[in-house]
Amino acid sequence: GFNLFGLYLFFKTLQDAITDKVFLLELDVFVNNFFFTHSSEVLRDFMLIFTNIFSPTLITGISLVLIAYLIHKKNYYYSLISIFSLGGGYVFTFIIKNIVTRIRPENAFILVKGYSFPSGHAVASTIFFTLLIYFFIVKVKSMIVREILVVLCVLSIILTAFSRVYLGVHWLSDVLAGMEFGLFWVTSIILLVKYVSIVLSLFKKAEDKNNF
Repeated sequence: GFNLFGLYLFFKTLQDAITDKVFLLELDVFVNNFFFTHSSEVLRDFMLIFTNIFSPTLITGISLVLIAYLIHKKNYYYSLISIFSLGGGYVFTFIIKNIVTRIRPENAFILVKGYSFPSGHAVASTIFFTLLIYFFIVKVKSMIVREILVVLCVLSIILTAFSRVYLGVHWLSDVLAGMEFGLFWVTSIILLVKYVSIVLSLFKKAEDKNNF
């Protein structure tokens, strides 16, 4: 459900962005101008810290440590999901950026190079925190702790995306598309690895039965 929902929303946002649909264009410009006009230095500093903490570079570093730990524990199932989710997400984000070639807002508070659509921060944070939820939600026995974990992960995704818009380095539709694509991609990889592991397990059982 989340998989198809994310895919639909992403392509809808992509279609509107490419065709410069009036409503989306006006909303992007309105939100950008609103934050540029009403921003405060204190909140900008906070958003800058937040956007740096959950940057694709730092998320990649943390993920590599996590993947190394999973491989060390011989948890190849979670390792493969992590590698293909993050690696594939970064590759396709780069490809989409260079296909759409959307220019970033000109009134950004910080200097960021590269194309704007979709937001790499939004893609990376959505994939990373969705993986955290998927990996740890079944391992946490306390319902309260599980709910807190989910809320914190979802808030981290939203705040990361919001920081990019607030700092003026992305249009609103950039971060929406980033979250939508991230959700679609990570759920696709989870389902794919799950189904492949099931098929391989069935083949192994059939082979063992024949050998017996």
